[in-house]
Formats: sequence, C-alpha cells, structure tokens
Amino acid sequence: MNLNDRDTEYASFDDTFSHVVERANTVVFAATVLTPSGTPLAGETRLTSLPWQYTPGAALRLGNLAARYVCRRLAVGVNNLESEAGLRLRRLPLVFMLDGKMIPSLVLQAAAQFLGADLASSEVQIGRAVLLRRKDGKLLRTVPIDDEGRMRIRYHQGPIASWQASFDNIMLYDDQIQNGITPEYDLRSLVRGRSGIGAPIPASGNALKPPWASSSRVEVQLQAERTIAGPGLCPATSRR
Repeated sequence: MNLNDRDTEYASFDDTFSHVVERANTVVFAATVLTPSGTPLAGETRLTSLPWQYTPGAALRLGNLAARYVCRRLAVGVNNLESEAGLRLRRLPLVFMLDGKMIPSLVLQAAAQFLGADLASSEVQIGRAVLLRRKDGKLLRTVPIDDEGRMRIRYHQGPIASWQASFDNIMLYDDQIQNGITPEYDLRSLVRGRSGIGAPIPASGNALKPPWASSSRVEVQLQAERTIAGPGLCPATSRR
C-alpha cells in the first residue's frame, strides 16, 4: 500500500515510523508511478537504478514515467500492474523507465533484498533476463524477461500465504507477547521470513485473475516474488 500524503496531523507518528523502519533495514516500500502529467515531488525519491542494455531483436516499449511520491532513504519498488485481456495477469513488469534510468518493481526490489542481491551490481538485459548479483559480483538469479521487461509468474496451487491476519490482530499478538500471554500466532516465527502488507481484496472491485481464480494485487506480487526467490514465509496482512 502507498503512503502518499503529507499528513500534518500525524507528522510525529510518521517521523517515529520512518525511524523504526530505517533501523530494521529490511523494509521495502511500494511506489506508484504516474504518466508525465503527474507532478513529481523533487527530492523525495530514492529509487535504485540498474545497469541495463538492449539485446538483439528487443523492442523496448516501457513508457517514461514520473514518480509522484515515495519514501526517502528506504528501499523502494514500483508496484504498478497492468492486467491482460479479461483481467488476466500472467506477466508482471520487473523494471520501469524513469527519467532515462531503469528502476526496479516492488517485486524485484523485495526479492533482491531477500536474496542479498545488490541492484547496482546487477544487470537488466531487455528481451532476455535480469541478472541479480551480489556486491562481489556473484550471480544469484537469472530471471527471464520479455522485451517489455516483464517476467512470467509461476502460480502455485494452494494457499498463497502461510497465514493472514488483520492489522488489529497483529497488534493484539504483539501486546500478548509483551505481557507473557501465548498468542494465537507467535510473531517471532516470522523471523527470517518475508511478509507482504496490503489489502488482500480486489482493488476497486476488479480482481486480477491468475489461471484458476481471482486474486488481489498483494497476492499476485507475493506469487511473483516467490517465482524469483523461491518458497518462504509470506503472510499477507490485510488492511482493515
């Protein structure tokens, strides 16, 4: 979900929140990018760019986009999705062009962080693959992409997430742990896993459709991240 407003009423909370996630250093924020008619906020973006090149026969058709708002100093990935005919979604963009730079999607940024990849040391070969490398140059993943920078999602049958909980329940479980009460779900089991926070309901009433059913944006992105990074703990925490 996007935190895209300057809310003066909750400025102190926003400051505290930003300091907490910076200390964690394992948080990836989502950014929505708009067409150039949107007004970018200068100095607010921290989008990592990747080295890139065309490959023979590729016909890059990524549009030039303008970032409206993203968080500062933290890892950020673009979460724009475009469904195919009939709201089907089998391919998801891993990279976007922004001001002449190749920037990562939310899925690519999150997968890279989980794998320990350094995006500045990685490479995008349009029409061929994204090569995810560590800072020392070791190749971690080769992710095939088409000439629009999209990867094919490998959907897995069965539950997308290990478990789901509402925001209120997450706070309840934490409070119970702090007070020595055994919660319904022990949040400490999430250590070294990865979690998606968002609304597991179709946005604006339009469900994105994997091959067998309807799904929300956060669930589709969890499936795409799993395609790159492999299976792992991926609870989708619902927004209430």
